[in-house]
Amino acid sequence: MDPGTSLPATTITFLFTDIEGSTRLWEHHSETMRAALARHDALLLGYVAQHEGDCERAARLLGASDALLDAISRCLDPAERAELERHAAAVRTALGEDAFTAAWAAGRAMSLDEAVAFALRETAAP
Repeated sequence: MDPGTSLPATTITFLFTDIEGSTRLWEHHSETMRAALARHDALLLGYVAQHEGDCERAARLLGASDALLDAISRCLDPAERAELERHAAAVRTALGEDAFTAAWAAGRAMSLDEAVAFALRETAAP
Protein backbone atom coordinates (compact mmCIF):
# COMPACT_ATOMS: atom_id res chain seq x y z
CA MET A 1 0.00 0.00 0.00
CA ASP A 2 1.24 3.45 -0.84
CA PRO A 3 2.35 5.20 2.39
CA GLY A 4 0.29 8.24 1.41
CA THR A 5 -2.92 6.22 1.14
CA SER A 6 -5.18 6.40 4.18
CA LEU A 7 -6.95 3.34 5.48
CA PRO A 8 -10.73 3.21 5.27
CA ALA A 9 -12.45 4.47 8.41
CA THR A 10 -15.10 1.98 9.41
CA THR A 11 -16.24 -0.06 12.36
CA ILE A 12 -15.67 -3.77 12.42
CA THR A 13 -17.65 -5.79 14.90
CA PHE A 14 -16.86 -9.31 16.01
CA LEU A 15 -19.62 -11.24 17.69
CA PHE A 16 -19.01 -14.45 19.56
CA THR A 17 -21.90 -16.49 20.86
CA ASP A 18 -22.23 -19.74 22.73
CA ILE A 19 -25.01 -22.25 23.12
CA GLU A 20 -24.79 -23.56 26.65
CA GLY A 21 -24.19 -27.30 26.79
CA SER A 22 -23.78 -27.57 23.02
CA THR A 23 -21.21 -30.39 23.11
CA ARG A 24 -23.55 -32.62 25.12
CA LEU A 25 -26.51 -31.65 22.94
CA TRP A 26 -24.60 -32.52 19.73
CA GLU A 27 -23.66 -35.89 21.20
CA HIS A 28 -27.11 -36.87 22.48
CA HIS A 29 -29.64 -34.79 20.52
CA SER A 30 -28.03 -33.90 17.22
CA GLU A 31 -31.26 -33.13 15.32
CA THR A 32 -32.52 -30.90 18.11
CA MET A 33 -29.16 -29.17 18.23
CA ARG A 34 -29.19 -28.69 14.47
CA ALA A 35 -32.57 -26.96 14.71
CA ALA A 36 -31.42 -24.90 17.71
CA LEU A 37 -28.31 -23.79 15.87
CA ALA A 38 -30.37 -22.90 12.79
CA ARG A 39 -32.66 -20.81 15.03
CA HIS A 40 -29.65 -19.13 16.60
CA ASP A 41 -28.23 -18.29 13.18
CA ALA A 42 -31.59 -17.07 11.85
CA LEU A 43 -32.03 -14.72 14.80
CA LEU A 44 -28.51 -13.40 14.61
CA LEU A 45 -28.67 -12.86 10.85
CA GLY A 46 -32.11 -11.28 11.28
CA TYR A 47 -30.55 -8.62 13.49
CA VAL A 48 -27.81 -8.10 10.90
CA ALA A 49 -30.39 -7.82 8.10
CA GLN A 50 -32.38 -5.27 10.10
CA HIS A 51 -29.24 -3.27 10.82
CA GLU A 52 -28.42 -3.28 7.10
CA GLY A 53 -31.92 -2.06 6.26
CA ASP A 54 -33.19 -5.36 4.79
CA CYS A 55 -36.28 -5.65 6.98
CA GLU A 56 -38.08 -8.06 4.65
CA ARG A 57 -35.21 -10.53 5.11
CA ALA A 58 -35.21 -9.85 8.86
CA ALA A 59 -38.95 -10.63 9.05
CA ARG A 60 -38.50 -13.90 7.12
CA LEU A 61 -35.67 -14.90 9.44
CA LEU A 62 -37.81 -14.04 12.46
CA GLY A 63 -40.59 -16.25 11.09
CA ALA A 64 -38.16 -19.08 10.40
CA SER A 65 -36.72 -18.70 13.89
CA ASP A 66 -40.20 -18.88 15.40
CA ALA A 67 -40.99 -22.09 13.48
CA LEU A 68 -37.67 -23.63 14.52
CA LEU A 69 -38.44 -22.78 18.14
CA ASP A 70 -41.67 -24.73 17.81
CA ALA A 71 -39.78 -27.62 16.17
CA ILE A 72 -37.51 -28.03 19.19
CA SER A 73 -40.40 -27.54 21.64
CA ARG A 74 -38.66 -24.77 23.53
CA CYS A 75 -40.24 -21.85 25.30
CA LEU A 76 -38.45 -18.57 25.69
CA ASP A 77 -37.77 -17.12 29.10
CA PRO A 78 -39.37 -13.69 29.71
CA ALA A 79 -36.18 -11.72 28.93
CA GLU A 80 -35.64 -13.60 25.64
CA ARG A 81 -39.32 -13.13 24.71
CA ALA A 82 -39.18 -9.39 25.46
CA GLU A 83 -36.03 -8.91 23.34
CA LEU A 84 -37.52 -10.89 20.45
CA GLU A 85 -40.73 -8.85 20.63
CA ARG A 86 -38.74 -5.57 20.56
CA HIS A 87 -36.84 -6.78 17.49
CA ALA A 88 -40.03 -7.93 15.74
CA ALA A 89 -41.78 -4.64 16.56
CA ALA A 90 -38.95 -2.62 15.01
CA VAL A 91 -39.00 -4.74 11.87
CA ARG A 92 -42.82 -4.59 11.72
CA THR A 93 -42.73 -0.79 11.99
CA ALA A 94 -40.13 -0.52 9.23
CA LEU A 95 -42.01 -2.83 6.84
CA GLY A 96 -45.63 -2.15 7.68
CA GLU A 97 -48.05 -4.72 9.04
CA ASP A 98 -49.01 -6.43 5.75
CA ALA A 99 -45.47 -6.84 4.43
CA PHE A 100 -44.24 -8.00 7.84
CA THR A 101 -47.02 -10.57 8.16
CA ALA A 102 -46.35 -11.93 4.66
CA ALA A 103 -42.58 -12.17 5.22
CA TRP A 104 -43.05 -13.73 8.69
CA ALA A 105 -45.42 -16.34 7.23
CA ALA A 106 -42.98 -17.11 4.41
CA GLY A 107 -40.24 -17.64 6.98
CA ARG A 108 -42.45 -19.87 9.14
CA ALA A 109 -43.29 -22.00 6.11
CA MET A 110 -39.63 -22.83 5.43
CA SER A 111 -38.31 -26.29 6.19
CA LEU A 112 -35.21 -26.54 8.37
CA ASP A 113 -33.01 -26.96 5.29
CA GLU A 114 -34.68 -24.03 3.53
CA ALA A 115 -34.28 -21.83 6.61
CA VAL A 116 -30.58 -22.68 6.88
CA ALA A 117 -30.02 -22.01 3.16
CA PHE A 118 -31.92 -18.72 3.34
CA ALA A 119 -30.10 -17.60 6.50
CA LEU A 120 -26.71 -18.36 5.00
CA ARG A 121 -27.45 -16.88 1.58
CA GLU A 122 -25.42 -13.78 0.92
CA THR A 123 -27.40 -10.66 0.30
CA ALA A 124 -26.86 -8.44 -2.69
CA ALA A 125 -24.38 -5.64 -2.19
CA PRO A 126 -26.07 -2.25 -1.59
